[in-house]
This record gives sequence, C-alpha cells and structure tokens, in this order.
Amino acid sequence: MNRNRIVVLLALSMAISLNGFAQKLDKTAADSLYDYLIHSPSVDPQTKLKLAKDLEVFSRSTKDSCRLAQLNGMKTNYYDVLGHLDSSIASGQLALEYYKLGCDSLILMFINVNLTSTYLSLGENDRVIEMVDRNLALWNDKWTNTKSKNSFYTNKAIAQVYKGDFEVAMTTFKELRANAHKEGNWVGEMDAYNNISALFGMFYSRNQEIKSYLDSAEFYVKESLHIGKRLG
Repeated sequence: MNRNRIVVLLALSMAISLNGFAQKLDKTAADSLYDYLIHSPSVDPQTKLKLAKDLEVFSRSTKDSCRLAQLNGMKTNYYDVLGHLDSSIASGQLALEYYKLGCDSLILMFINVNLTSTYLSLGENDRVIEMVDRNLALWNDKWTNTKSKNSFYTNKAIAQVYKGDFEVAMTTFKELRANAHKEGNWVGEMDAYNNISALFGMFYSRNQEIKSYLDSAEFYVKESLHIGKRLG
C-alpha cells in the first residue's frame, strides 16, 4: 500500500470517527481525501456528502475558490442521487458563484453537467436540452477523455426520450457513441450502443410491422457485447 493510500485511509477514518474533522485536516490530508472523492465511485453518496462538506469547511479556511466550486459541484450530484433536489440545485448555484476566472474550465462543465442531471430528475426536460446545447457550444475539442461531454449527450438524449422525441434522441445517442469512440471511452461507447438498441426496441413496440427494428436492436446489443469482451 503506497503512502498516499495510507493518508487517504487515515483521513477517511478521521472523517467517520471524529468531531471537528475539518479543523484537524492539513493540506496533504485534504488533497488526498479530495482525490479519494474523485476516484472512488463505489463509496455511498451519503458518506461522500459528509466528506465533501468537511472538505468544504477546510477549503473555505484556505480561500480556495476553485476547490469550493468543485466540491459544491460534487454535492450537486450527491444530493441528486439522494433525492434532495432543492439542496442539489442550491449546491449547483453556489458552485457557480465560487467558480471564477482562472479555475479549470472543466470544473465549470462538471458543475453544469450535474445541474442538468438534477433538472432531469425534476422533469425540466426543455431546460436540460437548452443547457446541454449551450455547454456543448462552449466545449473545447482539446479537452479529451472527460466524462462530462458524454454525460451531457446522455442527459440530453434522456430528456428527448422523456419528451417523446425518440428519433431525435436516437441522433443524440449516436453522437454520444461517436464521441465516446473518439475519446477511447469504451464504457461510454458500450452504454451508447445499449441505449440505441433500447430505442430500436421501443420503435418496434410502436410498429411491429417493421422487423428491421428488431434486427437493429440485436445489432447494437452485439456491438456492446463485443466491447464488453474486449474490456474483460
């Protein structure tokens, strides 16, 4: 076990067992715990929310506006997953207030993609589509290997499905597949294939005379399975 991992585990232990955790952090432990939050998706959102709040207190003490923007972007997601949608929106708005010139532009994209997820949970489909289009128009093609762009496409496509715009959603899912392939995001590409297959299944359920819909659904499932086999 490397030193950074030990620091992370010690920090996590402190977070769970001690009161006044934020006051006990130093920069090294805070940075390690921040990295842990970003790269440990299997941790439950309630625990992540607690840690993000503690790190937020520490980051306010160091006046790290960019870190505060990122942490509140995280809280936007955690609250959404937990079903606390008002708190999710409030965290997203606070994240945008903390974001300033000089912060990594991808932090802004991260905040906005999490806000679109919350608006999707609220059923504000037109708002989701408008936000996604606005952010994708600002996207710098030099930003590669990021989850945010794929998430924008996904949220837009889901909003279109909710609106009943299935053909338009198909186009968006195909854009997602192309972007994921370009970035070498095999999991994203596999998810896109599965969603495209599901849409063809929906097309068939609406018009069972067109058997080619079933053929297409089967084709895209097989494409997804091929990627899954490559991933092991």
